[in-house]
Amino acid sequence: MRKQVDEVRERLSEIGNASWSNAYIIAGGGTLCGLASVGAHAEREDFMAGLIAALPKSEVSQQNRFPAARRRANLAIARAQRVLPGPGAPALESWGDESRAEMLTRYHSNVQEMRGAFDRLRTIVSVLPDRAAELLARQIETEVSAGLEE
Repeated sequence: MRKQVDEVRERLSEIGNASWSNAYIIAGGGTLCGLASVGAHAEREDFMAGLIAALPKSEVSQQNRFPAARRRANLAIARAQRVLPGPGAPALESWGDESRAEMLTRYHSNVQEMRGAFDRLRTIVSVLPDRAAELLARQIETEVSAGLEE
């Protein structure tokens, strides 16, 4: 279980960091993205504590099915997948010290990292007990949409 928890933390971090990096790129820079990213890291660690606490309970009751929790997990994964950035280039208004080509290269690298981590986490959600799956799926949705509301 520890390996799985470590992998979840690692993949969520990849998605969150790439998401905030892309928000920074699209915004043309700014300190708020960096500060928000640090806050997101703290929230992610708080989430991990809750997930870890939910797992033993979930394993004990793994024979018990919670269809509503599984349905909510599936809906959160579907919403997160719709929010994942695609291969297209975003509009960039300001490029700072980097050229537009460098910014786009970094943006696309972040997108690939997010998509790879998302695919792995989606697989983990599919094998977790229903209630733990719902918790993780909702966090994935939060991480994928990081910076979009700015």
